[in-house]
This record gives sequence, structure tokens and C-alpha cells, in this order.
Amino acid sequence: MASQEEIEAAARALHKRNGFVQWERVTELARYAYRNDAKAALEAAERARWQLIETAPKDEDGPFILVIGEGAKIPGVVGWCDEQGWYWLNNMFKSPCKPTHWQRLPSPPESSK
Repeated sequence: MASQEEIEAAARALHKRNGFVQWERVTELARYAYRNDAKAALEAAERARWQLIETAPKDEDGPFILVIGEGAKIPGVVGWCDEQGWYWLNNMFKSPCKPTHWQRLPSPPESSK
């Protein structure tokens, strides 16, 4: 789910691309519409990131991926090993790794130099 900060940033980006006036001069009704459009787009993108596990890359040198599986409430990071299949990267889960969906790990934050 997109955070309020993400929605606001996306709404301002949509406005910047389409708007002719400064954000501060946009009516509250127009801001509401931009925020709703931004939220819908961000949530659709989040849903589209999750793919069936059968499509995940299986390379022993990486990449590590984020997965969610049967009965899991939070995603975890896994790698692939030809000998054992999927394995939890940090052993935070004691159960066998039986993922159903995957997505790439997010990019690290930009340097704040």
C-alpha cells in the first residue's frame, strides 16, 4: 500500500507534468483528484510487481528476490540454490521456503551527499 508521502509525491509529479499553475495555487478539489489518480496508479504498480514464482530468475549468483508464500503475512528475501531450491536469505523464517509470488528487491536510496 502506498504511503501518504508517496501519494503526495506522485500527485505533485502528475500535476507538474500536466499543470500550468503552481501546486500551491491548485484548488483543493483538483489536488484531491491528483491524489486519487496517484494512489490508484501506485497501487496498480504495486500489484503488477508481484509475479508467479515460476517466472522468477533461478541463478545461483543472484539476484536475491522478495517473495511471499502460502500462509505468509510478510514478504521475505530468498535466493536460489540448484541443490535445495529456494532458501531464506537470513533464516528469519523457520518454515520451509514455499513461495508463490516474487518481485525484484527495491533499489537502494540515492546518496544524500
